[in-house]
Amino acid sequence: MKKKNGMVTLFVLWLGGLVVVLTCITAGMSTLYLRQACRYRDSIEAMYLAESALLVGWHDLSQRSFEDMPTHDRIAIELPQDMAGAGRKCELAYYMQKQTPPYKGSLIAIGSVEATQVSRTCSIMYQVVLDNLTHESEITVLSMSN
Repeated sequence: MKKKNGMVTLFVLWLGGLVVVLTCITAGMSTLYLRQACRYRDSIEAMYLAESALLVGWHDLSQRSFEDMPTHDRIAIELPQDMAGAGRKCELAYYMQKQTPPYKGSLIAIGSVEATQVSRTCSIMYQVVLDNLTHESEITVLSMSN
Protein backbone atom coordinates (compact mmCIF):
# COMPACT_ATOMS: atom_id res chain seq x y z
CA MET A 1 0.00 0.00 0.00
CA LYS A 2 1.20 3.44 -0.93
CA LYS A 3 1.58 6.27 1.61
CA LYS A 4 -0.31 9.49 0.90
CA ASN A 5 0.92 12.74 2.40
CA GLY A 6 -2.49 14.48 2.81
CA MET A 7 -1.50 17.75 1.14
CA VAL A 8 -4.65 17.77 -0.99
CA THR A 9 -6.79 17.11 2.09
CA LEU A 10 -5.18 19.99 3.99
CA PHE A 11 -5.67 22.32 1.03
CA VAL A 12 -9.37 21.39 0.72
CA LEU A 13 -9.88 21.88 4.48
CA TRP A 14 -8.10 25.26 4.35
CA LEU A 15 -10.19 26.34 1.35
CA GLY A 16 -13.40 25.22 3.09
CA GLY A 17 -12.45 27.16 6.23
CA LEU A 18 -11.73 30.24 4.15
CA VAL A 19 -15.15 29.99 2.50
CA VAL A 20 -16.86 29.69 5.90
CA VAL A 21 -14.98 32.73 7.28
CA LEU A 22 -15.78 34.83 4.20
CA THR A 23 -19.44 33.80 4.43
CA CYS A 24 -19.60 34.89 8.08
CA ILE A 25 -17.95 38.23 7.27
CA THR A 26 -20.40 38.83 4.41
CA ALA A 27 -23.39 37.98 6.61
CA GLY A 28 -22.16 40.38 9.32
CA MET A 29 -21.60 43.18 6.84
CA SER A 30 -25.05 42.72 5.29
CA THR A 31 -26.62 42.90 8.75
CA LEU A 32 -24.81 46.19 9.40
CA TYR A 33 -25.96 47.49 6.02
CA LEU A 34 -29.59 46.67 6.81
CA ARG A 35 -29.30 48.46 10.17
CA GLN A 36 -27.82 51.46 8.39
CA ALA A 37 -30.71 51.46 5.92
CA CYS A 38 -33.20 51.51 8.81
CA ARG A 39 -31.34 54.39 10.47
CA TYR A 40 -31.28 56.30 7.18
CA ARG A 41 -35.05 55.81 6.77
CA ASP A 42 -35.64 57.04 10.32
CA SER A 43 -33.28 59.98 9.71
CA ILE A 44 -35.32 61.07 6.69
CA GLU A 45 -38.53 60.62 8.66
CA ALA A 46 -37.16 62.67 11.59
CA MET A 47 -36.14 65.45 9.18
CA TYR A 48 -39.64 65.47 7.71
CA LEU A 49 -41.11 65.69 11.20
CA ALA A 50 -38.79 68.59 12.09
CA GLU A 51 -39.61 70.51 8.91
CA SER A 52 -43.33 69.95 9.46
CA ALA A 53 -43.04 71.22 13.03
CA LEU A 54 -41.06 74.24 11.81
CA LEU A 55 -43.82 75.08 9.34
CA VAL A 56 -46.46 74.80 12.06
CA GLY A 57 -44.35 76.96 14.41
CA TRP A 58 -43.69 79.60 11.75
CA HIS A 59 -47.39 79.81 10.90
CA ASP A 60 -48.20 80.17 14.61
CA LEU A 61 -45.50 82.79 15.12
CA SER A 62 -46.61 84.90 12.15
CA GLN A 63 -50.18 85.03 13.50
CA ARG A 64 -49.13 86.43 16.89
CA SER A 65 -48.73 90.04 17.86
CA PHE A 66 -45.36 91.29 19.10
CA GLU A 67 -46.42 91.20 22.74
CA ASP A 68 -47.58 87.57 22.44
CA MET A 69 -44.36 86.30 20.84
CA PRO A 70 -42.54 83.98 23.24
CA THR A 71 -39.04 84.84 24.41
CA HIS A 72 -37.97 81.41 25.71
CA ASP A 73 -40.42 78.59 25.24
CA ARG A 74 -40.31 74.91 24.37
CA ILE A 75 -43.47 73.08 23.38
CA ALA A 76 -44.39 69.64 22.05
CA ILE A 77 -46.28 69.52 18.76
CA GLU A 78 -49.22 67.20 18.23
CA LEU A 79 -48.61 65.07 15.16
CA PRO A 80 -51.31 64.57 12.52
CA GLN A 81 -52.90 61.13 12.42
CA ASP A 82 -51.03 60.02 9.28
CA MET A 83 -47.63 60.97 10.76
CA ALA A 84 -48.22 59.72 14.29
CA GLY A 85 -46.56 56.47 15.20
CA ALA A 86 -44.89 54.75 18.07
CA GLY A 87 -41.93 56.74 19.30
CA ARG A 88 -42.25 59.72 16.97
CA LYS A 89 -42.36 63.22 18.41
CA CYS A 90 -41.81 66.85 17.49
CA GLU A 91 -40.78 69.81 19.62
CA LEU A 92 -40.49 73.53 18.98
CA ALA A 93 -38.17 75.89 20.79
CA TYR A 94 -38.66 79.66 20.60
CA TYR A 95 -35.86 82.06 21.55
CA MET A 96 -36.17 85.82 21.14
CA GLN A 97 -34.63 88.93 22.65
CA LYS A 98 -37.04 91.82 23.16
CA GLN A 99 -34.71 94.30 24.86
CA THR A 100 -33.49 96.48 22.00
CA PRO A 101 -34.44 96.79 18.33
CA PRO A 102 -33.90 95.11 15.95
CA TYR A 103 -35.60 92.23 17.73
CA LYS A 104 -34.05 88.94 16.67
CA GLY A 105 -35.10 85.43 17.43
CA SER A 106 -34.87 81.83 16.38
CA LEU A 107 -37.36 79.06 15.97
CA ILE A 108 -35.89 75.57 16.31
CA ALA A 109 -37.80 72.40 15.44
CA ILE A 110 -36.73 68.95 16.62
CA GLY A 111 -38.10 65.75 15.12
CA SER A 112 -37.15 62.42 16.62
CA VAL A 113 -37.74 58.71 16.20
CA GLU A 114 -37.12 56.95 19.48
CA ALA A 115 -36.80 53.39 18.12
CA THR A 116 -33.40 54.11 16.59
CA GLN A 117 -32.68 57.20 18.72
CA VAL A 118 -32.44 59.43 15.67
CA SER A 119 -33.31 63.12 15.90
CA ARG A 120 -32.96 65.95 13.40
CA THR A 121 -33.28 69.69 13.79
CA CYS A 122 -33.95 72.61 11.53
CA SER A 123 -34.24 76.28 12.41
CA ILE A 124 -35.17 79.73 11.22
CA MET A 125 -33.46 82.90 12.38
CA TYR A 126 -35.82 85.85 12.12
CA GLN A 127 -36.03 89.56 12.81
CA VAL A 128 -39.09 91.45 13.98
CA VAL A 129 -39.57 95.06 12.92
CA LEU A 130 -42.13 96.88 15.02
CA ASP A 131 -44.04 99.83 13.59
CA ASN A 132 -44.30 102.44 16.37
CA LEU A 133 -47.40 104.13 14.95
CA THR A 134 -49.63 101.12 14.32
CA HIS A 135 -47.88 98.73 16.74
CA GLU A 136 -47.93 96.01 14.08
CA SER A 137 -44.99 93.71 13.65
CA GLU A 138 -43.36 92.46 10.48
CA ILE A 139 -41.32 89.26 10.63
CA THR A 140 -38.42 88.80 8.23
CA VAL A 141 -36.50 85.54 7.79
CA LEU A 142 -32.74 86.07 8.15
CA SER A 143 -31.55 82.52 7.58
CA MET A 144 -32.66 78.90 7.56
CA SER A 145 -30.64 75.81 8.43
CA ASN A 146 -31.07 72.06 8.56
